[in-house]
Amino acid sequence: MRIRQEIAAKHWLDAAIEDIASRYLAQGYAVAKEAPIGNARADLIARKGDELIVMEFKLGNWSDERTNEVGRLRDEVVHRLGGKFNLVVVTPPKEKRIEIKGIEDILCQIFLTDIDELHKLASRTHVEAVSDVTITAVDVGPNRMRVEGAGVVLVTLHWDSDAENAPDDATSETSDSLPFDFAIILDNNLHLIDVERIAVDTSSYL
Repeated sequence: MRIRQEIAAKHWLDAAIEDIASRYLAQGYAVAKEAPIGNARADLIARKGDELIVMEFKLGNWSDERTNEVGRLRDEVVHRLGGKFNLVVVTPPKEKRIEIKGIEDILCQIFLTDIDELHKLASRTHVEAVSDVTITAVDVGPNRMRVEGAGVVLVTLHWDSDAENAPDDATSETSDSLPFDFAIILDNNLHLIDVERIAVDTSSYL
């Protein structure tokens, strides 16, 4: 699962405001978020005695209109109220995505040749595909690489009417997507050498 950038950015902005607010609170300031200042609203205001600090948080590019709004807010704070104005630029960490060409096919072949864990779920299990693979670690050696990650395996499950684990509706067939994690060893040509771990989450069928 990949989180859309605009959603992730919103949470980074909120986290930055919360972090700065907690720091000022620890120093004895009274803080307020989205507080009115004149005809505008400030992301964060910190007050202690006669001291006033107003902060705006910037993530990404601003439109000309937004830039002008913040400029007017700064003038209000500094020139009319005699306070301090801080512009805080929020920089989220850049996403690092590891990709290995054909990793879905490699994992699918593993499931096709060794599906004991899945076979226990039904009378017959057919592996359709592997998707949503996220690689979390790659350890590269002289002639091989160890790859760890997670993904989703799409399966079709079929129960015979006399099977002990058959559902209540007797003969039945259903498709499901099951999450799994893995650790495999590949050579430099991306051929499978060994499977250290394939662990499928089948808890919904227990």
